[in-house]
Amino acid sequence: MSQGSELGKAKYGTCDPCGTGLLYKISFDPHWQFCGLGRLVLGEIEGRHPRLTWYTTAQFKEARGFYDRYRQGSSSPWSDKQHPCPHFD
Repeated sequence: MSQGSELGKAKYGTCDPCGTGLLYKISFDPHWQFCGLGRLVLGEIEGRHPRLTWYTTAQFKEARGFYDRYRQGSSSPWSDKQHPCPHFD
């Protein structure tokens, strides 16, 4: 029997008083990159928190192309500011 395996991770936080969501990190095993899982995960997160404006941490610089493409089709607003909410470290 298989013990299972992990395809990737998505870590995020929300701040309802500020109406902000922070995507700390999204990552997938290299074998699973570029097959739409990142878009699927972000769409699910946005669907669970439809009223939030989202932003990313410094990893944004490393994954700029992915986020730029994703944000173009996103139904949620995304901020270029690094710290639009004072409640996240």
